[in-house]
Amino acid sequence: MNWHERPMNFPSKRRSFCIFFLVASLCQLPLSAADPPSLAGTWYGELNLVVQRLRLGFKIKSTPGGMLEGVMDSIDQGTFGIPLSAVKREKEQVRIEIESLGVVFQATLSEDGQELGGTFNQNGIPLPLKLRRVDRYPSLNRPQEPQPPFPYDEQEVTYRNEIHDVKITGTLSLPRSERAVAAVLLITGSGSQDRDESIAGHRPFMVIADALARRGVAVLRVDDRGMGGSTRGTNPATTLDLAEDVLAGVRFLTGYAKIDARRIGLAGHSEGGLIAPLAAMRTDDIAFIVMLAGPGLPGSQILERQARLIGEATKRPEWFLDWNHKVQLEMFKIIGDHQDPAERRTQLDARMESWMAMVPEEQAFTRSTLQAQLEGQLDSVTSPWFRYFLFHDPAPVLRQVPCPVLAMFGSKDLQVPAEDNQLAVLEALENGNNRFSTARIFEDLNHLFQACKTGSPVEYGSIEETFNEQALDYMVDWIVRHTQTDPVRLSQRRRLRCWQSRAANRESTVE
Repeated sequence: MNWHERPMNFPSKRRSFCIFFLVASLCQLPLSAADPPSLAGTWYGELNLVVQRLRLGFKIKSTPGGMLEGVMDSIDQGTFGIPLSAVKREKEQVRIEIESLGVVFQATLSEDGQELGGTFNQNGIPLPLKLRRVDRYPSLNRPQEPQPPFPYDEQEVTYRNEIHDVKITGTLSLPRSERAVAAVLLITGSGSQDRDESIAGHRPFMVIADALARRGVAVLRVDDRGMGGSTRGTNPATTLDLAEDVLAGVRFLTGYAKIDARRIGLAGHSEGGLIAPLAAMRTDDIAFIVMLAGPGLPGSQILERQARLIGEATKRPEWFLDWNHKVQLEMFKIIGDHQDPAERRTQLDARMESWMAMVPEEQAFTRSTLQAQLEGQLDSVTSPWFRYFLFHDPAPVLRQVPCPVLAMFGSKDLQVPAEDNQLAVLEALENGNNRFSTARIFEDLNHLFQACKTGSPVEYGSIEETFNEQALDYMVDWIVRHTQTDPVRLSQRRRLRCWQSRAANRESTVE
């Protein structure tokens, strides 16, 4: 199944990984003329998925007892260290299994021990795969990634969300200026991500921060809870809790001597586009927000559509798409009907057998894999975060956002489909009497704002572009334009808009 971005196979962020993940480990052993070729070492190859070539790596080692073990890395999907269930060898014949993914790789080791070629089979779908022995994986080409020296300063910063007792660490990119400058706080998508929002070998927040700092706007990008130097906190965090982290960041920026407290904005990607309005409706200190592929519809609607679109893009069979949709709907109902996480888990476990029975008889060989994948999702889908995301409607929040909003979407985004979400965002802002907002769909861009062919998450890592230059320039120009206004007038107008918007929402509530 494919969920939002959170690193779940049901999906997300974090992220929707559709198939294939494998191996990792250690050393390459020297060979003597008398020794048979060793399987231990690092292996690299490309799997042709028709819609995309997917780079895979395997790292295999010998245990002290003479057994073989290892991991697989799906390089383009940014998924590393997938444990191998079994590595079996009979002379030159090799069999690698990953039970949780329904993967069997049957291959032949070349006479010189430098190639491993055969058939990569997942859930009955065979694909040719040839691996070669390497010292390390080929480096990814990321031409947009900024390189020093920079024409601005970067500082490591730390502050706290006192409400939830969370320490937050990050990087402040600060233009060299004798006057106080405007600032933007970047908010990552779903899942635990680092300050650069690293995904599939890309670091989009580093690229965005560099572009803004070069135009005179300071940028704060931070590690999510439990990442880098940021602490996890005592309770499972929902989207609403993460908005408190953002407000703590805004308070940090307002107290920073070189930042103009009247010109602080937010830019959130994906779930970050949900969090930014939640923060903006709760304080007058936010001058503008940018929603990058930010949802305008409830999470349940987004996930239903997302699963179908990604499944179609990755050529999943129709029976699977229909089965997946039925299971999704039942899961959503159970999650909505039960407040207690333990009870939700019990009810979901009880439905597992009936879900497997729904798999067509001619596809019965996939049931064990599908069940393993579903069971692997249950901790995530029964979490407070998932339940909040599933039923949170962004519209009432957007109606209370008084500051200018820029909402950007990619026409080939399969995770937050552009047209429906753009219309929902604009309608909510207009209903809230927000007259200072813009929404734009960029053609042929995906969820990460990369120029792409299909929009499938499988493509993300193989695309060299990190963030499309046209979209990046549009966003930077919009932010610079909205921060160049005289700060005193901007602050006065913002207070007036806050008062007008909240008054209008009070009236509509009374009606």
